[in-house]
This record gives sequence, C-alpha cells and structure tokens, in this order.
Amino acid sequence: MKTKNNKLLTLLTVLTLFAIPLSVFAQHLQNDNANAKIKNAGVIRFVNNTGEFQNGAANANMGQGYNGEFLSGTSGTIEFAGSNNVFAGATPIAQDDATRVNGWVVYNSGSAQTLDEDTWYTNLGLRGAGTKSFGAGTYNVDHIYQSDRTGTRDYGTSTVIYDGTGAGTEDQNVFAENGAAANTNAYYNLYFLNSGIKTLQTDATYWQNNAVHEINLGTGAVYIVKGTQQALGTAEVNTVAGTKLDIWGGATPAQDGWFKTNQGPGTLLGDVNIHNGGTYYTDDNGLQTFSGNVTIGEDYLGANTGTSGSLTLADGNATFATGSKLTLKNGSAHIVNGDGRTLKFEGTADFENEVSWGDATGNERPNMEFHVNSTTEYAGTDLIEA
Repeated sequence: MKTKNNKLLTLLTVLTLFAIPLSVFAQHLQNDNANAKIKNAGVIRFVNNTGEFQNGAANANMGQGYNGEFLSGTSGTIEFAGSNNVFAGATPIAQDDATRVNGWVVYNSGSAQTLDEDTWYTNLGLRGAGTKSFGAGTYNVDHIYQSDRTGTRDYGTSTVIYDGTGAGTEDQNVFAENGAAANTNAYYNLYFLNSGIKTLQTDATYWQNNAVHEINLGTGAVYIVKGTQQALGTAEVNTVAGTKLDIWGGATPAQDGWFKTNQGPGTLLGDVNIHNGGTYYTDDNGLQTFSGNVTIGEDYLGANTGTSGSLTLADGNATFATGSKLTLKNGSAHIVNGDGRTLKFEGTADFENEVSWGDATGNERPNMEFHVNSTTEYAGTDLIEA
C-alpha cells in the first residue's frame, strides 16, 4: 500500500497523453506493473527537484512519438524541470540502445540543473536560463541534440556521442558550440559512432573557439566539416578503419572546412578527404599519424577544380604510416611543411597530375611547399607515383 510519504504517481494499466501536458507534482512517476504502457504524444513534466521517472516493468514500453519540433511544439516529450530529475527504478529506461527514450527529453528550467548521466536519447533538448551540468557522464543521441542557448552548458568531463545508425535516415547535424572557456559551452569529449553522417554546420567563424578534448570517429562514421573545428589543448583526434573525416570545400568560402589540431596526437586509421577549399591544419606539437587513404584536392562535386585543398603543418608533424596512401588530385592540392616540421612518408604518395602547375598569370604553384629547417623523410621504395 502506498503512503503519502511515497509521493508516487503509479501507473497500473495504460497512461495515454495527447496534446495536454501532465505535470507530475508528486515526487516520482512509477511504472511497475508488467502490463502498464505509456503512450505519450504530449508532455510529461517533472517539476519536483528530485522527481524520478521510475520504471520497474520488465518490458518498458515508451510509445512516444517524435514528430514534434523542439522549438515549435511539444509532441512526445518528457520534460525535466527540477534540478536533479533522473530515470530510475528496477529496470530504468534510457540506459542503453534497447531502452533509448523515443521522442524528446527536455531539461527546461531557469535554475541550475544536473543532467542524468550515462543516458540514451532519440532527441535531447536544453531550455531555460539555468546552467545545465553534464558532469562526467556519457550522453548518446541518435537524432537531434540542441539548446535554445539561453543557459550555460557546463560539459565537465562528459562525452557527447552522436550515434545515428543509418546513412540517409539517421544523419545528424552536430550542435555548434563555440565557448572560449574550457568545457563551458564547449564539448569535452565528442564521439561519432555508426554510419549516419555527422555534419559540422556551415559557418566559417562559428566554431573558432570550440574546445574539444577528444574527437573520436567510431566504426562506420562519416564526419563532414563544413565550418571550423578546432581541437584545443591536449585534444586527441582518433578514427578507426572504415571511417571518413571529410573536410569540406563548398561552393562559397563560407562552406570551406577548417580542421585544426593542437597539442594532442591524431591517430587516423580511417580515410581523410580534404576537398578543394578545405584545410587540415596542425597548430601545435601533436603528431598526426595517417594510416588510411588521404585525398587532397577533389572538390565537393568530385571534380578537380577550385581553390587549394591543403594539409598544413604549421607547428605539428605528420606521418603517413605504412599502408597509407596520399593522393594529390590536381595542381591545387597542397601540402605545406612548415619551419621546423617533419613530414614522414612510410606509405604511398600518388600525384595524379603534375607536381606543380602554372596558373593563369604564369605563376607556378607547387604541390609541396618546404619551409626552411623543415624535414621530409621517405622510407622504403617505390613510394612516389606521378
């Protein structure tokens, strides 16, 4: 028998919500009956600071739709308005891909809120002026993650994972963060998993101060950089075989991708495509090691025209490891080996056109530019194909 002190809203059969929001003033919402189902096409709102969505049913059935738009509607939404609302119970939802919450989960408050750590979402939204703290948890999102930007996002030492599984069906736009202070409105760890295409939005300046601790591409991931992605401090860039880091070169300069590394090393087992107009730029001493196919100089439509695509070693070194292949697609494909830098080839380099070419004014532009005190090392035999 439930007492007043339990402060529970208990679901014994079926709770169906449509357009009218349900605000849970009791401390918890409890779904324990094995036959209980929740079909939410409206809003379930938790207003108590420590309110919990408790699930104990062996087969949780969250029948939320996610046809609503975060900023313009509230269809299929669980809204946490308290300071520490969580998913709980004997078999809590949002704990893995199998129990991922359909629809929207929205943290919405003018006061500070702590997000429920190590959770799995279809859509995750942040609203209200209160600071949203991520702590040290992981947050998996396979459709949309976004904020209305009225409150600070404190990412702590957390990991945000974009894990849309189907290219063309679960492609994802990466929510832009440009905080200048570490972890404040700036991701700490940023991971990309599965084959849904992840795209950094078109904006040449929006991402310049983005401080990402780690950038990771998991199996099958394709990551398109249309704006500026900067990994600051000791941030690492890690990709596995079967992935693609696609540094865009668009129809206008605003669509040109700029991918900038810093002190952290890069271990790129997957492919890297630097389109015309795109740049992979090393700005500190982190060694970038490429083990897959690296293609420079192909434009976004697959042709070989446009401004230069570039791998630029400003302060960091780069190694093309055994088994890798560097392809310079045309005369504007460009490698800059900066002053004091080391560029090492252990794999194959393939220059599809002439190593240098003359532009319309007769000026010659080299494919490879070697600065004073730079070092270029070739290991093995038959490495250069022209």
